Amino acid sequence: MTNTAFSPDRSPSKGFSAIAWYRSAPVHLQFAGVTTCLIALVMIASTTTLVIHREVGTHATALLHKAFWVDQETNIATLFAFSLLAMASLLTSVLAFFKVMTGERWRFYWVALGAILLFMAYDEAAQVHEKLGPPIRQLTGASGALYFAWVIPGMIGVLGIAGIYLRMVLSLPAYQRNLILVSGAVFVFGAIGMEMVGSFIFDGIGRYTVAYAIATTLEETFEMLGVMIFCTAILSLIEATPLAQSFRRRPT
Repeated sequence: MTNTAFSPDRSPSKGFSAIAWYRSAPVHLQFAGVTTCLIALVMIASTTTLVIHREVGTHATALLHKAFWVDQETNIATLFAFSLLAMASLLTSVLAFFKVMTGERWRFYWVALGAILLFMAYDEAAQVHEKLGPPIRQLTGASGALYFAWVIPGMIGVLGIAGIYLRMVLSLPAYQRNLILVSGAVFVFGAIGMEMVGSFIFDGIGRYTVAYAIATTLEETFEMLGVMIFCTAILSLIEATPLAQSFRRRPT
């Protein structure tokens, strides 16, 4: 019997149904769809409240802006970014558990990666990396694109993690491997690349400018998308484990 678990009805009489496609899609694709919509909503809320506050400029609009602005600490946008990273850590830890139980070669790499992501989630909430900027800038005299001087150790850390994990990632099946490589590139482009663009603008023309707002919004968008793609890849790997496959609904 043909497996139709991921074959939504495309008959001429009914046409293609997005809802049917979503319901029949694997969990990792469902997660990607929902999370992408949530990221879009966060960015729309951040941008909309910024525009409203710039146009109206009341105390109420200031509070609304602070609640959603992606460059603000301890608000809804920060909570969402923290939740994404915490989810990435949790999913990676679950996958690491399966790897440890089966004695897989890279099992302790996955365990360590879960811990790294947990620290990144903590850093997102506590903004530890931003506190490194001033002393490093004072020590190095960094300016322009390096004015947010935490990116200096940040780039070193990225290169170190990439060097350690490259062989493990390349050993994965092509689908998950490509997702993780794309997720890393997207996240680093946002966290380091757009941060440096924002740093250059901040040091040159100031924080309260349209250019800086655009750079910051793009930075956070790419960071969140990178984490979302990574979570999608990890969910796909979890779905491929024997335990997950044993719970998969069989066609009738």
